[in-house]
Amino acid sequence: MRRRAEPDYLGLKSAFRRLLQESGGLKAAAEVTRIGPTSLSECASRDHADRYPPADVILDLETHVGEAIVSRQLVHLVADRADMETHASPGNDVAAVLHMATRGQVALGELARCAVEAAEDGVLSDSELAQLIQRAETRMHVAQSDYDALMKLRETRRGQPHRRAAAKSGRSPR
Repeated sequence: MRRRAEPDYLGLKSAFRRLLQESGGLKAAAEVTRIGPTSLSECASRDHADRYPPADVILDLETHVGEAIVSRQLVHLVADRADMETHASPGNDVAAVLHMATRGQVALGELARCAVEAAEDGVLSDSELAQLIQRAETRMHVAQSDYDALMKLRETRRGQPHRRAAAKSGRSPR
């Protein structure tokens, strides 16, 4: 059984699709790594949930384009998980919610920055459109992950007695 939420895996697929685009497409990417266009396509496809690119293929392609697109996504996912687990200790719900809000704002800021840069010359290139789509997908995955975490928090609270701090302040424990 997988340990991460589906949006995390979809985010990896999205990052790999962007890497393939930046590499010049499937055929161009296949020329700089050990697997062919069909396998690269399957690794990028949502329809092949069991296929992901090997680490050496990612290394080849990121070296080719000069940008760590998939590696950065992996680091982001691992760092977010570690940070969420740190903040998710009992009684530290506020810190976890603040972390989610900050993470969501960072994703929104990246999308806005990308949109402003794309609009500067008055023309939206295919590459800029691909970057906007990737940023929007990241934002969507972050929002889904945050929603899942909030629903899990609500489920863990159900059946627990009201928290003393909430009762004293008059705030609802929901």
